[in-house]
Amino acid sequence: MGGDGDESSGDQGYDSGGSSGEDTGGYGDAGGYQDSGYGYGDSGTGEGSGGGDAGSCLIVFGDMALAGYGGIGAAPLVQIDPDDNPDNHVVLHIGAGCQAVWLDVNAGTAACDYSDTTDVDGTAQPSVDNLSLGPQQSDWRTVKLGRVSAGRHTFTATLNGGTQGTHDFDVSDT
Repeated sequence: MGGDGDESSGDQGYDSGGSSGEDTGGYGDAGGYQDSGYGYGDSGTGEGSGGGDAGSCLIVFGDMALAGYGGIGAAPLVQIDPDDNPDNHVVLHIGAGCQAVWLDVNAGTAACDYSDTTDVDGTAQPSVDNLSLGPQQSDWRTVKLGRVSAGRHTFTATLNGGTQGTHDFDVSDT
């Protein structure tokens, strides 16, 4: 799978294991994300491989435990929609709307424009379009799912470049 980003700068985002013969940074030499010498959270200093490389964009899920959600792990999260909860339910319920929230992070070295797509149980939900993030920047995303039938469901968000995150959730009818 190739990375998404500025097409003019060549092979970016994902590296199948240090194709240049050296570890260029990122998350190791055994497959995973490598990004021309910059790992996620790096301040962007240092030299990347490729000389005049224009950089790359890599959109990933942020760790919501670090972003004020108190230890719930990585995104996405399905929760009650506060704008559609007339009976003040405290758990997901058929009498209240649901919404999914997550944190997009550009772990790359270049700004990019992109979209996130979503689904519940394989049925497409609203996408989040016309997004833009600079390098090492983040922003919250929210998709209102409306009322969901009782039972077990799976929400999936697919970020620019194909990274997927899922959240299994139960909706009560009692």
